[in-house]
Amino acid sequence: MSKRIISLCMAVLLLCSLMLNIPASALSDDDLPTDYWVEEWGPLKYIYAFTEVDLEVHIIGCDKTVEEELTIPDTLDGCNVTVLMEGCFSGAKFTAISIPDTVREIQAGAFRDGISLQKIVFQGNAPEMSGDIFENVTATVFVPCTNDTWTEEAMQQYGGSITWNKGHTVESYRSNQDATCVKDGTQTGECTVCGEAVTVTE
Repeated sequence: MSKRIISLCMAVLLLCSLMLNIPASALSDDDLPTDYWVEEWGPLKYIYAFTEVDLEVHIIGCDKTVEEELTIPDTLDGCNVTVLMEGCFSGAKFTAISIPDTVREIQAGAFRDGISLQKIVFQGNAPEMSGDIFENVTATVFVPCTNDTWTEEAMQQYGGSITWNKGHTVESYRSNQDATCVKDGTQTGECTVCGEAVTVTE
């Protein structure tokens, strides 16, 4: 039997536990049945979850000793990454995290006590977010510039000290070499969030 099939079988067991109201966060690594149930991709730990129409991937935890920037993939094993489960990045040392547009839910305390976390980038619509996902986190959160789902109601503090940025984010510019004796030149860069070209005065 392939590893993927075994993983799917273990996902059924997870679904049964959820029906019995056993939170995934209550399970330690020692409680997990086998390493076929919790898969790993780089520093991430994830599980398969069934929905009415599809099979999804939920991020359940991570290697909390890794000190680097993390880009969460939009798919793993061909399945969309849709949920960041309760406490999955709690206490982790990532300095920045990019969240794909497939994520539709972030559960309680997902980033709690991420004292190294300085930057979070959302690539898509505002997901459903629990009230304390950023507890004890001080960071700047970047969201898509032209996305109307990021309302004032969505952009709350969520238990942390969060600076929301819905403007264009440009990491580097190139000169347009158009300065004259009477006029300042301009420089152009690409927004790393929406991809739009942004031109400013040098």
